[in-house]
Amino acid sequence: MSKVTITLPFSGFYESLHDASLDDALIQYFDYEGCGDYPEHPKVEDWSECSSDLNWSKIHEEYAKAYNDYIASEYGLKTLEFQELDSPMYYNFETDRIHSTIELKELRELLKKVDKETLKETIKERFTSCSGFISFYSNSLDEWLLQGHRNWDNNQWRTVLIAYISEYTDELHYDSYHALSESAVNIISDNMPDKWVKIADELYEQSKAA
Repeated sequence: MSKVTITLPFSGFYESLHDASLDDALIQYFDYEGCGDYPEHPKVEDWSECSSDLNWSKIHEEYAKAYNDYIASEYGLKTLEFQELDSPMYYNFETDRIHSTIELKELRELLKKVDKETLKETIKERFTSCSGFISFYSNSLDEWLLQGHRNWDNNQWRTVLIAYISEYTDELHYDSYHALSESAVNIISDNMPDKWVKIADELYEQSKAA
């Protein structure tokens, strides 16, 4: 079986819903009844200290894996497998990208299933040159098909995937944000440094005594 590398539609971690999901999970980790969102603790002057102690690269990678699995499960992609998370050094011009692999045979099946009008509009939207953007791809599905899908690259197959997903939802980022909220909590919990695990345990005991 021939596998193709494909970049998943993903809004990244910079000021995004996924970033907010992990922030919410961090707050929830310390949020016990009676303590409030930011409970007081004599050993803690600033809760941002906890955030700075976390290995965010690892957390983001684990979240990206969970996102890949969500896409695979939600949209029936049986051969989709996480490959890597590509994060920029600076977020000036680009954001995080999730690269996965998928069987070419399954992509061809998606091409047969996707509504052709939806695909045409998606291609036109993504690859029409405009002020500040020069497209190096044709914005015509007919020309793509004339080229032959055996010669399609990551950007073209990604467009097929985006069109296919758009037939089921217009709110992929919101849908995945809610669907992965529990995963975010588990990821934060699994990567919490021992120092903060101890503090959380102390807060829990305080909440029981309150």
